[in-house]
Amino acid sequence: MQEPFLDTDLPLLTVIDPNSEWRDSALCRGADVSQYFQDKHSDYSRQRITCAECPVRLDCLNFALDNGIREGLWGGLPPRNRVA
Repeated sequence: MQEPFLDTDLPLLTVIDPNSEWRDSALCRGADVSQYFQDKHSDYSRQRITCAECPVRLDCLNFALDNGIREGLWGGLPPRNRVA
């Protein structure tokens, strides 16, 4: 399995995963990603509604947990709720 890498040439720092077919089904696909990467005090209330209905929420959350991603909302959980 190929490791994810960070692509800093994109407008926002984006995690690229070569095994990310699940992203095609994400309800946030095509959304303004800055809404999912806010300051650490954001409750992401509007975005969490989208995540709650998303069919790939657990894939998204597992991706963040498996890769130690500390920023942004992943699988409906903000950074403070993903700390082990």
